[in-house]
Amino acid sequence: MANCADCDEYTPDTWVSKTDANRSCDNLYASTILNKGYTYGGWGVKYCDEYDPDTWTNKTDLPSPNRAAPAASTILNKGYVYCGYDGTICLRDCDEYTPNTWTSKTDAPSPIRRELAASTILNKGYIYYGWDTSTSYQDCDEYSPDTWTSKTDGPSPAAQGIAATSI
Repeated sequence: MANCADCDEYTPDTWVSKTDANRSCDNLYASTILNKGYTYGGWGVKYCDEYDPDTWTNKTDLPSPNRAAPAASTILNKGYVYCGYDGTICLRDCDEYTPNTWTSKTDAPSPIRRELAASTILNKGYIYYGWDTSTSYQDCDEYSPDTWTSKTDGPSPAAQGIAATSI
């Protein structure tokens, strides 16, 4: 597995190299809080790093075990990191980040999964799809701090390693 610390900025039709991250890892996830970028987790690590153009700052690590392939979203200026993989098992953890403090929240509902996607719509977080190393899922769950609600499954076949955004 290749680790990466590259940071590049994209504005339509143009790529610009920016300052590389302080720490290199893969299988991480990111969100934006108050115009700063945050990366969470990674293979064999529980990093949290802040990007405030064009500077990287190491922040307080995730409180949970090492977490690869989680999902993350931002709700009301707080970051949320959902699920993932600690190298042995998939996780259901849900952690809230208010720079520079972590708070453990209600675990995500079953199934436990990694390589899922997350987004925010109208101040509610949503997690979609993912897999548990043997089964792929198309579940959709809504998070309205601090309550989980199962929603209608996604229309596409079960998938892993996907991404989502809100427009």
